[in-house]
Amino acid sequence: MNFNFEENIVKKVNGDEKIYGIQIKQDYYSTHYADKGYLFLMIDLNDSINPKIYVRTWLPEKNPDGTVFGLSDFEIN
Repeated sequence: MNFNFEENIVKKVNGDEKIYGIQIKQDYYSTHYADKGYLFLMIDLNDSINPKIYVRTWLPEKNPDGTVFGLSDFEIN
C-alpha cells in the first residue's frame, strides 16, 4: 500500500475543547486499487488515549467552488 498526503490543514474548534478539523488530500494506490480524493475528519482529543472521530467525509474531487468539507460545514454543540 502507498499513501501520499498533500494540502493538509488542521484547525482547532474555538474554546477550551480539544476538537480539531483535519482536511487532507489523499492519493492511495496498491497493485489492485487506486483512489484520490479529499478526506475531512472532525476529531475529539479531550481524551488522547481514546480519541473520538465525530465526522468523516470523502470527496473524490473538490466542489465546483474549489472547497472541500471543513469545520464550518458542521454544527458543533
